[in-house]
Amino acid sequence: MAKYRVLLVTGGRTHQENYAASFRADARAEVVAVADERGLSPYRQKHNRALADQLRVPYIEGLEEAFRRTEPDVVSICAEPQRRARVIARCMELGAKALYLDKSLCAELERAIQLAEEADRRHVFTHMYTNNTQPWARAAAEQVRGGVLGQIRAVHADAFFAKGKPGTAQLSRRRELYPPTPGSFQTLIAKRELDNIGVYPLMMITWLTGQRVREVLAVTANYFFREHQQENVEDFAGVLGTLSSGAVFSISCGRIGWTSHPAAGTNRITLVGDRASATYDMNRCRLYQADDGPPWQPPEPHPEDPMFFWASTQEAAGVRPKRVWLPLNGDPDADVRYFLDCLDRNQPSEMDIHRAAHATEVIFACYRAAATGRPQRVT
Repeated sequence: MAKYRVLLVTGGRTHQENYAASFRADARAEVVAVADERGLSPYRQKHNRALADQLRVPYIEGLEEAFRRTEPDVVSICAEPQRRARVIARCMELGAKALYLDKSLCAELERAIQLAEEADRRHVFTHMYTNNTQPWARAAAEQVRGGVLGQIRAVHADAFFAKGKPGTAQLSRRRELYPPTPGSFQTLIAKRELDNIGVYPLMMITWLTGQRVREVLAVTANYFFREHQQENVEDFAGVLGTLSSGAVFSISCGRIGWTSHPAAGTNRITLVGDRASATYDMNRCRLYQADDGPPWQPPEPHPEDPMFFWASTQEAAGVRPKRVWLPLNGDPDADVRYFLDCLDRNQPSEMDIHRAAHATEVIFACYRAAATGRPQRVT
């Protein structure tokens, strides 16, 4: 018998497609419905219903009705960034016991801090999706916490997604800098990659070191994709910063295109301690395959999702897996399994809403730094 009734808030064309698969893969969880707010666009309603139909569960319009009908133990929230804070707050008001949150937390700095305070007040268990639960990241944590590296003095992390058709940006066109406080974080064809991808190394750095970020300097740019250039959002970002301990860190992140990497992309972290240094890499443990078959070819851009953000559009376009590097250190269900383990043990998540809110503070400081060209303190 499943222990946890899982309500999915917001459906297809979000990361819910992946989270739903991981919940269904775990015998402790039962997905009982897909739900969302009332009055949404036809596009959103269509893809919410599509995921519900795929999972063979009802789609319920109205969060109040969904809570009344399903009485969920877990609520997985993947609303678009511009309405995510509102949806999280409403689910807490309706009595959510445990929240599984998409990254990053939300697109409103003040609301991120308020949400963390509200979760404490209502005693809601929270967890935000990260790469910290992956086997290679857990290996890094074991050595750091075991003192193998000594006191951490410096960290560098790379996170690059190899998806999308590169080489389409006009490099002669100067990017228009947006205001220090960005507006939309996500459109149908592009995402702000400092927020979308940079949150992974940022959360890993603060988790591994046990430190908060004190100050940052950042740049954002367009190098690869016309979609990002059209929406005036970055496809690349670089960050320098200091942690509360005085250690320094750097991050390079973004989206680099299908053919820029033999696997899904670069995801690694290097830690420099006063005893030793080490690099931990998602692709370090891998098989290399060579054969006389035709080379891997990228798909034609999907008309509704040219960057192939979502699993459903990749499947619709017939995206084939790459077969040169076969990483052995990945686990697509690790994060949901960790989340359910925490619930079983009644222990807090190491990636709870407070850590997620701090990441939001850092990301907003990075955008201020990129817009002004000056270092920014993090509160």
